[in-house]
Amino acid sequence: DAFTVSNVTSVSPNTGQVGTFVTIQGTGLFSGGSLDKVEFDNATATVQASPTANASYVVVRIGPHAQGTVDLVFTSTNGFNVTLEDAFTYTAVPTVSKVSPSYGQLGTRVTITGTALLGGGAALTNAILDSVEATIVSQNDTLVVLTAGSNNPGEGDIVLTADTGSRVVVTDGFLYLFPSNITSVFPTSGQAGTRVTIAGDNLLGGGDEVDELTLANLTATVVSADALRIVV
Repeated sequence: DAFTVSNVTSVSPNTGQVGTFVTIQGTGLFSGGSLDKVEFDNATATVQASPTANASYVVVRIGPHAQGTVDLVFTSTNGFNVTLEDAFTYTAVPTVSKVSPSYGQLGTRVTITGTALLGGGAALTNAILDSVEATIVSQNDTLVVLTAGSNNPGEGDIVLTADTGSRVVVTDGFLYLFPSNITSVFPTSGQAGTRVTIAGDNLLGGGDEVDELTLANLTATVVSADALRIVV
């Protein structure tokens, strides 16, 4: 049987970037045949569920394409196709210009700078640093701030997913360091003015200095600090 399109009534959303979920609605969309593929210009979309013969819509996830307005093409299993001209506009391709810092551990504040970081959507729904979900602190199209979750040492991708399904990926964009470890505190008791030495490994957590240090819930003055020893 041939796959025919009687009428496409809407394409929603009609703008976006690679990964965006698009719902195509119409009447008689699948009468007389079965769906082979859906393309936006020459970019093949992934059908999210096999539509039934009497379905009035199909949901697809679009593939990569350069910025611009493109045609929507349905193709049936026998090669018959139906084209809806100028059906979808690809927005500007997201770019990441800087990740700072590009390394850290649990709690590290990571700032991602670029363009179109929301991928044509209104907001991010998920952010990943090396396969681990990060907490989204703030976000817009040019600046995203995250807090890293807990992970084993290693390097992996940064993935920002928008509410449309669009994804921004930075390959091997973040390196998890070995976690910090305190091996000794001397002395372990004292009063105001007591000099305390804290020894351990990776005490700066990948940073350059100690931002704040507390002893028994009271802020202490940092005298010196490096990755192996902090004196307050």
